[in-house]
Amino acid sequence: MDYRKIHEELTDNKKTFIEILTQAAGFNLDYWNNREKRPNETVGKFKSLIKFAPKNIKPKWNKRISLKGHYGKIGENTCFEFFFNIQLKRKKQRYKCKGYFFDKDYRRGVVIQTFRVETLIKIIK
Repeated sequence: MDYRKIHEELTDNKKTFIEILTQAAGFNLDYWNNREKRPNETVGKFKSLIKFAPKNIKPKWNKRISLKGHYGKIGENTCFEFFFNIQLKRKKQRYKCKGYFFDKDYRRGVVIQTFRVETLIKIIK
């Protein structure tokens, strides 16, 4: 698929944020595996679990401060952040996801800076 079609897909106002994020990850994904302070889950876990995030999630948008990373200078000026809960086996976990889309003027992919368990909510018997 050419960049023009990808941009149209990733800026479609009829799609939910999660649909756009999932699609962007399928086109071009820059996933930060090696975080210094708190490690992320694997990229495989991100791809499998993001499908279970509620479709109606409205992320918090913040001004992006750092220009680090492969797409730092060409990424959008805002980054998204959201939390969602998943029950896996007998554990209910709260995940945090943070990142930004790139390119700034012609969206074609996503950078995931953070994807990790924030809280183990409870063990279900």
